[in-house]
Amino acid sequence: MAPARRELEETLRAILADLFPDHDIAALRDDDDLVEALDLDSMAQIDIVLGIERRLGCHVPDEDIEKLTSLRVAADYLEAALQAA
Repeated sequence: MAPARRELEETLRAILADLFPDHDIAALRDDDDLVEALDLDSMAQIDIVLGIERRLGCHVPDEDIEKLTSLRVAADYLEAALQAA
């Protein structure tokens, strides 16, 4: 069974908080651009995806990494992917 939407969002925030302890993840709005807000490079984006895969068991193909532009978009993507699994 796929996690509830709120649980997905909390998991995403927890992943970001673990990876970027110097940023105030709680202040991050759902529609903030993650690359801009967290000053992400491609390696940091991969780290986020690895955290998603590890915690949620949801594979994110390489070509989809750049689609995860905000918390809302990432949660939408993961919600659909987990329901399809």
